Amino acid sequence: MADKTSEQSPLPEEVVPQEKPAVGTSSPPNGGALAWLNVLGSFILYFSTWGILNTFGAYQTYYESGALFHASSSDISWVGSIAAFMLLFIGLFIGPIYDRGYLRALLIQVVLAQGFVVGIGTGCLFVPYIAIIPQYFTTKMGATIGVAASGSALGSVIYPIVFIMRLRVQPPKVRAMVDPTAFKDPAYLGFMFTSLIAYIGVFVILFYLSFFAEATRITDSSLAFYMVPIFNTASVFGRTIPNKLADRFSPFNLLVPAALTSGLLMFYMMVVDLKAAVIVMVVLSGFISGTLIGLPPIYLAILTEDKSKLGTRVDMGYAIIVLGVLASGPSSGAILMNGGGSLDWYRL
Repeated sequence: MADKTSEQSPLPEEVVPQEKPAVGTSSPPNGGALAWLNVLGSFILYFSTWGILNTFGAYQTYYESGALFHASSSDISWVGSIAAFMLLFIGLFIGPIYDRGYLRALLIQVVLAQGFVVGIGTGCLFVPYIAIIPQYFTTKMGATIGVAASGSALGSVIYPIVFIMRLRVQPPKVRAMVDPTAFKDPAYLGFMFTSLIAYIGVFVILFYLSFFAEATRITDSSLAFYMVPIFNTASVFGRTIPNKLADRFSPFNLLVPAALTSGLLMFYMMVVDLKAAVIVMVVLSGFISGTLIGLPPIYLAILTEDKSKLGTRVDMGYAIIVLGVLASGPSSGAILMNGGGSLDWYRL
């Protein structure tokens, strides 16, 4: 009888509603071909975005020469500040799209974005890179054009890898542009505020290091031009070595010394008067800047327990940080000019 009563239960076990598991909630693979291809895809995207913005110091020096136009250091630095601001701030709108896991594509959007925008952009570059090589080579024209043209083949290999990148953890519902819970997280808010301060110092050196070396006559214009490549070469190691150490130690334990060192380098800049000392400053600044740019995403991921909100949280954070980036160059340029046209590096 007991067995019969059990069989007549109004809600048998086999018909009890089961909650549908969230998409992509399995543990991260921490390896494998697809995971590493996503790393490579991110590398390419960093290459195409920050790789361009981090060269603005060379543009600042060129624009300061007056060859193209005449403007103050503060006015010129608005160019780089706005570019960096747009890169970080626009993510505030991209984050929710990322959290949804896709971007709905319509034919007209593809036609406008890839057909017209990409077509116009590449069209503007096509003739110059075809016509410039014959101005430098005659006897080896075929070989040199072939080497240059091989760049298209390499790009055709690299850029398709970006399309392999896929969102692994999808949220159960559509996310808002802003996550209100972030404003109740003291650790998150504190990290954003301190990062904002740190980024102000980083971009001062990034924008003005090349111009500083030339304007103070510590180096000639040819060596000053290479300050930016040296800075960014050191930044490669600053973005990889500390990040590797962060897997063993807390990223916070690395960010604090990096931020303090960045501040000390600003004081070191005041007493530099030798070519070797400038190069040392540039190398150290590049390494530290790489640390301050490479570690925050790790810390943001740690602070975000719900990974389906990671895109929104990251973009909210960088929307705060970018205010420091936007103010850094122009305010530093205004201080540098000292209101009277003379360069005052000590006040900077």
